[in-house]
Amino acid sequence: MNLQGAKMILFCGAIMAAIAMVCGSLSIGFSVRGLVFFGLFGAMCGVLMAPEFEPRAFAAPLLFQAVAGMLGGVLIVAALQLPDVHLAAGAVVGLLTGLTARYWLKHLTF
Repeated sequence: MNLQGAKMILFCGAIMAAIAMVCGSLSIGFSVRGLVFFGLFGAMCGVLMAPEFEPRAFAAPLLFQAVAGMLGGVLIVAALQLPDVHLAAGAVVGLLTGLTARYWLKHLTF
């Protein structure tokens, strides 16, 4: 990953985190736990979007998306303060989300 890829990750992650925090908090109310959850979820989606917007900036975009999805799933489980047994499930769901990102991202409309 080069500097352009890092910029794209920061930009997409920040924009999606802000959108998710505002929309999610408006629907369920403002709380610290909700802001953290929606911020992490939005940042994970933004990081998964970055290789689709700038594929030449990443040496292995699929591997990047898989690892980012797995870490995002684990972070969301940790932010929700679920028992440790759910960390593995969060990692698997995040991994599958990252591996299939190129397919489901085509259907998002803003």
